[in-house]
Amino acid sequence: MLQPLVATALLLSASAQALPTTIEERAAGIARTCHTGQYFLTSKCVPCTSTFDDAATCNSAGALTRSTKFLDPTTKRCVSVCPDGFYGKNNVCSPCSGRWLGSSTCTATAATGCRSPRFLTDGKCVTACPAGTFGAETGSRACTPCSKVDFHATTCTATEALSCALRTKLYQGKCLGNCPSKTFASTTPSGLICADCPIHALTCTATEVLTCEEGYVPSGSACVTVSKRYYRIPGVASSAAGNFDFSSTEATTERQCVDFCATHTTPDDSQEFNMVFRLSPLFCTCSDTLNLDGSVRMPGTTSLFDAKFWDFPFGPQVTPCNYDGLNPYGICEVVEYRGDACFVKDTNTPCAADPANLAN
Repeated sequence: MLQPLVATALLLSASAQALPTTIEERAAGIARTCHTGQYFLTSKCVPCTSTFDDAATCNSAGALTRSTKFLDPTTKRCVSVCPDGFYGKNNVCSPCSGRWLGSSTCTATAATGCRSPRFLTDGKCVTACPAGTFGAETGSRACTPCSKVDFHATTCTATEALSCALRTKLYQGKCLGNCPSKTFASTTPSGLICADCPIHALTCTATEVLTCEEGYVPSGSACVTVSKRYYRIPGVASSAAGNFDFSSTEATTERQCVDFCATHTTPDDSQEFNMVFRLSPLFCTCSDTLNLDGSVRMPGTTSLFDAKFWDFPFGPQVTPCNYDGLNPYGICEVVEYRGDACFVKDTNTPCAADPANLAN
């Protein structure tokens, strides 16, 4: 009775081993199973590790699981280090992008590199770096502190500061303690900056020019040219209209009339020029050959003379101010023009107005 049972068991075992294990084996008419860690190759079972390094299980196509390394899903081989774009976990190399969106490299716990347009920060790939950092365009594309660009920068690019901390001021991509010449500290929504002063200004505030380059003087929020000094006598001009050799209807302010006359006078050897101008409501007239004896009171007009000196033809060198025939009012000032404004020389006092109740 025992012998038939043993024979039956052996027959069943042989039948089981004869069952094909793969489609390839069935197609080849091979009926063979192999132990775990082996696969059937050329009529025999061979260890997976003999063909697929560190494979724990495999088939003829490659490793299925590994023993101590990671399975590369692309090559079907077991590797010690997963390729770029993959991380190793549970003996398998998995895509980084499947866990950290936008990542290019990673570990099992964090992204270590990102693809454009994302940047790496705190093990993640983000579309914008946190405040106080900038995104590097190379390497891992890591968010880098702005202090690496400038110690006091609060926002920046990879090459320059965009805003500054504390009381430092932004100037040409750098954070400065003090603004350089020709600039002033200005407050903006993003912080302090060094803003440019008006043209020709050396120092200034947001509303006022303080000092100017040589040849210019402050006038409110601008630097204006300093005209030469003149003797100015309000309310006086020549009655001899023929003596006024030049006229302009475009010179409508006193300074414009001065400039017009200055360009039409002929300097002699001793002076830059000698000229008298008369500004009326309609036009500007001027001459460098005016006979002072013909000067009379003319309402709303002004005579102007070179301040160096005036060489009276029949006497010593005198100034218009001490020539009685020219100045019946006793008003005579040495003046200068700043822009269109007239001031007593080296002061902020406006030039005198025409005397009241003038009569011819």
